[in-house]
Amino acid sequence: MRALFTPVLAIIMAIAAATCSPSETSPAPSSGGGGVPALSPSQVDESAALAVVNGIPVYRDDLSAIREAEPHLSWKEALNRRVAEILLSMEARRRGLDTHGDVLRTRQNALAFSLLQARADAISAGSIDAARVEARLEKSKRRFFLGPRRQVVHALVRTGPNFHEDKKAAQIARELYRSLQSSTSADEFKSIAKPFGDQYAHVKTESLPPFDAETPRLVAPFVKATFAVDFPRTRISPPVHTDFGWHVIFIVEELPGQETTVEEARAILREEIAAEDRVSAIESLLGEQENEAEVFYFDAADRTGGDHR
Repeated sequence: MRALFTPVLAIIMAIAAATCSPSETSPAPSSGGGGVPALSPSQVDESAALAVVNGIPVYRDDLSAIREAEPHLSWKEALNRRVAEILLSMEARRRGLDTHGDVLRTRQNALAFSLLQARADAISAGSIDAARVEARLEKSKRRFFLGPRRQVVHALVRTGPNFHEDKKAAQIARELYRSLQSSTSADEFKSIAKPFGDQYAHVKTESLPPFDAETPRLVAPFVKATFAVDFPRTRISPPVHTDFGWHVIFIVEELPGQETTVEEARAILREEIAAEDRVSAIESLLGEQENEAEVFYFDAADRTGGDHR
């Protein structure tokens, strides 16, 4: 018994110290730790129980929960911990401590969590309808299936009311294209293009992150011209016009596509839909209880000093 009580001796001392002037105590209730009903010896499944404490059986699942929270505990230490919990909780109930507000709130929280957990556990990824998964997959294709991507640097000659006229911009872009033909790297491309920016206003170079041929982030003519380049045989596109102006595009590198298998994508989406359904189920349960129960809210201004947060 010494090994059992050593880890909780301080708790027992605290309980004893808190009861310096003990009043009359009521007989020990017939239920055990945490309100678990006590069983007669004939009701206990001895093949499954690891211990029985005043009629309260201790099972391996009880110890698994303890060791999950405190992995450093051995099975024997977890068993001692559970037996101690039952004995102390029974003593606390005998002394009437289970009527304290904080204890009742803890119990209410635990019961509420158990109810919500049970509702959530009823929804698994395997229970999600295949049609919902396929519909979500159709909308998520770019998330899972990307073709080859190209990283580029481009020179842009801006056009518009405050920039170059289109004809002048096209002429500058053709000059740029002829000069940039010899470029073999992004740095060389920028170096050759720089004098044009010094000579003409509204000419700039810009590096872009990799993108694929279906990207919605860039204007279509620019993307089309990028993937029309016969890379790696050539690297530079002829001047291409967009709403921003005239571009000369240099392909820095081509990266392989990122593709998830269809089954992997379906499995991911199934889990995501299940998680969403669990949240909806819990919200629905709370809504049902609010509709069925009689809940009255009072003006709490006088009790909170006007703070309604």
